[in-house]
Amino acid sequence: MCRRANTSDLDEVAAAIGPWTKLVWLESLTNPRQRISDIRKIAKMAHEHGAFVLVDNSIMSPVLSQLLVL
Repeated sequence: MCRRANTSDLDEVAAAIGPWTKLVWLESLTNPRQRISDIRKIAKMAHEHGAFVLVDNSIMSPVLSQLLVL
């Protein structure tokens, strides 16, 4: 099952993540609305449920993007 959530709304993300969640996939800068997600907080929520986090960085330039150390 796949659930979509507005990742710029942390309450919506929290409601979408549960014990069945295996992967949280998000974009560092969403397309097409150009919304920014709090990757650190979303990763923390996902990891609390034992889920992996995948960040799609196809829009943001690697020059402006750095690895996130948790």
